[in-house]
Amino acid sequence: MTKQDIAVSRVSRAHARRLRDNLLKTKAVSTARRNINDVKSVLSLVIREYDLNINNPFTRLEFPKPNDAAVELRASLPTDVIVSMYGELSQNQTLHDIWTLLHHSGAQSAEVLGLTVDDLQLTDPIPYFEVKPLGLRTVKDRSRIRKIPLVGKAFDVAMRLAVETAPGKQLFPQYADTLNSPT
Repeated sequence: MTKQDIAVSRVSRAHARRLRDNLLKTKAVSTARRNINDVKSVLSLVIREYDLNINNPFTRLEFPKPNDAAVELRASLPTDVIVSMYGELSQNQTLHDIWTLLHHSGAQSAEVLGLTVDDLQLTDPIPYFEVKPLGLRTVKDRSRIRKIPLVGKAFDVAMRLAVETAPGKQLFPQYADTLNSPT
């Protein structure tokens, strides 16, 4: 396929399908879908900003169903990697605390790094932290809003951090994304 410059108004559904098919030759379905969504977003912006009276040819482009469920593609970290992480981070209490919360809660890094002391609910029968939109912090997918139990070492870390952190403040301010988290 040769590269060519064409006017946005001349980009067709055939171009969209050809790009999708070429991406699928070398990429997973989920990656190809993300790439197409990026292109679709850029075209939507151009169409809107330049008041073009055209449809976005990338809208509702069909993709094959992935062969494997996404959950089946996720492999657990080997025990030696987990143990090694604790050893490597033992000299940095903050990173050690972050790793402990990640390891023992299964939360994503952004969820842990954006925590405030007010997110910790440590006196409930089952202590937890809550992942929810707060201030400027958003939650990308509604299914990500949840209560994550704090047990074992994660509970111990959360208790210490709750004592050390002023009300309303972030647990890890040096690692929190200030654009997406309250200050």
